[in-house]
Amino acid sequence: MIAKVIPLKRLPKTLDLLDYAIPPELQNRADIGQLVRIPFRHSELFGLIFDLDKNKIAPSKHIRSVADIEQETIFYNKNYLLFLRDQALLYGVPLSYMAKLA
Repeated sequence: MIAKVIPLKRLPKTLDLLDYAIPPELQNRADIGQLVRIPFRHSELFGLIFDLDKNKIAPSKHIRSVADIEQETIFYNKNYLLFLRDQALLYGVPLSYMAKLA
């Protein structure tokens, strides 16, 4: 399973969604809008799951895995995440910045 994650760090507009694999032990618990820990370069960041692709299988070499689900509570539903994406496009700011402000 592949998750599109919004990293909660100010990044360029081209890096608004990053792909991460969901490990098998977390697949039953993962849902859209949850706060997760993701590896990013040489550290870990928090991120929000924007979308899940349950049919896609990650190649083991190219896509890194989500480290852990930090909060099982869903912070934002899919409609609100789409609203944040539209607002980020409207105001010309990265989606990660809008999610962090929200």
